[in-house]
Amino acid sequence: MVEGRVVIVSALQFACSDDVSTNVDTAERLVRAAHQKGAKIILIQELFEGYYFCQAQREDFFQRAKPYKDHPTILRMQNLAKELGVEIPVSFFEEANNAHYNSVAVIDADGTDLGLYRKSHIPDGPGYQEKFYFNPGDTGFKVFQTKFAKIGVGICWDQWFPEAARAMALQGAEVLFYPTAIGSEPQDDGLDSRDHWKRVMQGHAGANLVPLVASNRIGKEIIQTEHGKSEITFYGNSFIAGPTGEIVTTADDNEEAVLVAEFDLDKIKSKRYSWGVFRDRRPDLYKRIIFLPGYQEKFYFNPGDTGFKVFQTKFAKIGVGICWDQWFPEAARAMALKGAEILFYPTAIGSEPQDDGLDSRDHWKRVMQGHAGANLVPLVASNRIGKEIIQTEHGKSEIAFYGNSFIAGPTGEIVATADDNEEAVLVAEFDLDKIKSKRHSWGVFRDRRPDLYKVLLTLDGSNISL
Repeated sequence: MVEGRVVIVSALQFACSDDVSTNVDTAERLVRAAHQKGAKIILIQELFEGYYFCQAQREDFFQRAKPYKDHPTILRMQNLAKELGVEIPVSFFEEANNAHYNSVAVIDADGTDLGLYRKSHIPDGPGYQEKFYFNPGDTGFKVFQTKFAKIGVGICWDQWFPEAARAMALQGAEVLFYPTAIGSEPQDDGLDSRDHWKRVMQGHAGANLVPLVASNRIGKEIIQTEHGKSEITFYGNSFIAGPTGEIVTTADDNEEAVLVAEFDLDKIKSKRYSWGVFRDRRPDLYKRIIFLPGYQEKFYFNPGDTGFKVFQTKFAKIGVGICWDQWFPEAARAMALKGAEILFYPTAIGSEPQDDGLDSRDHWKRVMQGHAGANLVPLVASNRIGKEIIQTEHGKSEIAFYGNSFIAGPTGEIVATADDNEEAVLVAEFDLDKIKSKRHSWGVFRDRRPDLYKVLLTLDGSNISL
C-alpha cells in the first residue's frame, strides 16, 4: 500500500506591539514552538511586524514599507526555515518604487524564497483603510509548489471572495492559507464578524475540498488618526478547517496560540476527485464572473442551457439553483451579481449507495452557509426525507434522504433547520432593504477583481489568456 503524503500545518496567533524587533522575535519563538509540534508549513498573521496601521490615513506610515529584495524580516525567516526545515509564508508591507503592496513571500523548507503574492482585494472602511496604502495586487492568484505541498496564499480581505479560493484550487492548491488582521469595527461596537468570517472560509474549504488555515492577531491596538484615536480589538479565533469545511482546531479571542493539524493530502485528493465538483464545473456559464453512484443525473438530463437566472417576483428578486448547483460558488456568485436578494436550492440528497459511512449533511450545509456569507444574501435549501428504493440494471439501489432543510441568513448563520426524518415547514423573516444596505457597505462587491478571475473560465487553471 502506497503511503499518503501527510503534512502537519500550523496557524500562529499573537498580540503585536509596535516594535518590529519584538514582533519578529515573537514570530520566531512561535514558529519554533510549531516546529516542536511537528508542523511543516507554518502561517504567521498578516503584517505582523507592527500594529495594524491602516486604522489611520497617515503619510508617515509609508515609512514602514520596505523593498522585497533583501527585506530583513524575510531574510531572517529564510534562515529560520532552513534551520528547521519548515515552510513559512511571510507577510510584509512592500515598497516597489512608487507603488506599495500588502504582500507575502513564500519561503520553502530549504530557505528558498519561492516568490511573491500581492494582495488582490483591498478593503476600505472605518478602521481598515487599506486603499490609502496599498495598490491592488498585480500578481494574480498564485500557487506555490513547496517541498511538502502545493499551497495557495490569499491575504485577509481575499478570504471573503470565493473567486480567489476557487482560482487557487483550480491551479492545484492542496491547502489554502490566509494571514489575517480582523477584529472590532470602530464605527459599530455591536458588530462582531467572527462567525461570519469563519463561515465564509469554511465554505471555501468545503466547496473546493481542501484544508484551510487562517491566522489572525489578538489584542487591542490604538492608532492616532487625523480625527483622534481609533481602536480595534482583534478577535483572534485563528483556525484550521478540514476539506469538508469542518473546524479541526481553533484558538480563542485573547490567548496566544500555536495551532496544528495533520492532513493526508493524497487521501484528500482522492476525495476531491471523486466528489465531482471539478468534473462538473461549467466555465461556459461563468463569464458573468469573468455524479456519483445513486445520482446518475447525466443519464437523464442535458446540461442546462439557460445560464444562471434571477427572477423579479412580486416580493423579491430571487436566484434559483437546483441541488448539485449548490456545491458551486460560481453559481451563487453569478446569481448575486445579477441582483439576487435570496438564493433558493431545491434538493434531493442523502446517503451514498457506494459508501454507507459517508454522511455529507454537514459538508452540504457548510458549503451553502459559505455562499450566503460570501454574498451577504439569505439562502433557502429544501431537501426530501425518507428511504427510496429503485430497481436498477444491477439490482436494487437505496437512498435514505437526510432532510436537514434549512434557511440561512446573510452572514451564513442557520436561522431555521429541520431534522432528518420529520416533515417540516420552515419559515424565516428577512428585511431585504436592511440586508441590501449591509451587503453594499460590506464592500465585497465593490472590491471584486474581475480582471483576475479569468482562471475561473478554465477547467484546470492552466490557460488564463482568454
